[in-house]
Amino acid sequence: MQKVEFSALTPRHEVTTAELVRQAMNDARQLIQLEVQLARDDVKRELVAARSGAIALGVSALLAILGLALLLVAIALFIFPGPVPALILGLLLLAAAGVGATLGIKLLPKKPLGDTRRRLESDIEAVKDQVQREHA
Repeated sequence: MQKVEFSALTPRHEVTTAELVRQAMNDARQLIQLEVQLARDDVKRELVAARSGAIALGVSALLAILGLALLLVAIALFIFPGPVPALILGLLLLAAAGVGATLGIKLLPKKPLGDTRRRLESDIEAVKDQVQREHA
């Protein structure tokens, strides 16, 4: 993470209001640029996590469909001898689908852009503190 230092103005009589405003605008521009870059990084990281979760959920859905198909085959074979192997395999595939779905759900981001929110709150507090120090 890049550390940005803001202009530290000490109250002096020769500093004009225009200079103060110009430096405050420059500091705000730097802060906004940094926050935009950090937000982009957060989005990229969360997209990777979401993609992994989506892949796991897709595989789980496929396994569930296969398990359901085998259970239906087992029911069909129940009429005839020998449904036990298909029934066992169908139950195993459904169990694997359940495990995969659980893992896929855990991989999905819970609170999108959480790092960005925390940084913005911290930045707001820092700006408030700086403004209060300058006015004190």
